[in-house]
Amino acid sequence: MARSRTYKKKRRIRHSKSLTLKGGWLPASHATIGGAEEYVAPIPIPIQFPGVSQATVLPPPPTQAGGGDVTTDLLNNADAPNVNVGTIMDFVVKFQPTIKADTAGNMLTVYQTAHEPHCIWMNDKSLYTVICWDPDVPVNKSFLHWLVVDCSGGDATAGNVLSSWIAPSPPPGSGVHRYIIALFKQAGPSNGMNVVDRTNFNAGIYAQQNNLTPMSYRGFRIEATKAS
Repeated sequence: MARSRTYKKKRRIRHSKSLTLKGGWLPASHATIGGAEEYVAPIPIPIQFPGVSQATVLPPPPTQAGGGDVTTDLLNNADAPNVNVGTIMDFVVKFQPTIKADTAGNMLTVYQTAHEPHCIWMNDKSLYTVICWDPDVPVNKSFLHWLVVDCSGGDATAGNVLSSWIAPSPPPGSGVHRYIIALFKQAGPSNGMNVVDRTNFNAGIYAQQNNLTPMSYRGFRIEATKAS
């Protein structure tokens, strides 16, 4: 019996938008083109079926526990009071001469941020508070990493440390964490400002309770190791 024309001229299937298949995945050994069955290699290949959403499903981007994905704005959902545009101060935060936190929240490592940063700003003879917190902890709302009050001379080293630096150490599998370092202007001496608990820290509430005016923000991000 003579073979049908369909098999006399075997064609290699070229994957293109014009390809019409029965189903969203190419069968292991055959596909249908123009009503005729032809041989193809036995490899499942994801193909978009016209009019039906059958594209390969990609995993969602890595997420933060308290924010959005890794492109989340530094201050989004971070309990950070708004800074008056007219009062923004130049605020430099350095861990090493060439390693700085920035306004976008650059990626750093736990090794680069093991020690407290050097924070400087314009000296206007006022008193300032410097706060660092992580708004992306898995369980509580935020975790306080550093709190220095009564800073004078435009330098955090001249202040009174209420909560010493705890180096970032995001729990394995918890994604990317933001670490926000904020500069607040005090209305006067701290008069015993303190923090009862580092966990569940809310910078906005703390600023309101202690009459602190936000002047500038810097920050960085650290990606947690994968869970074992």
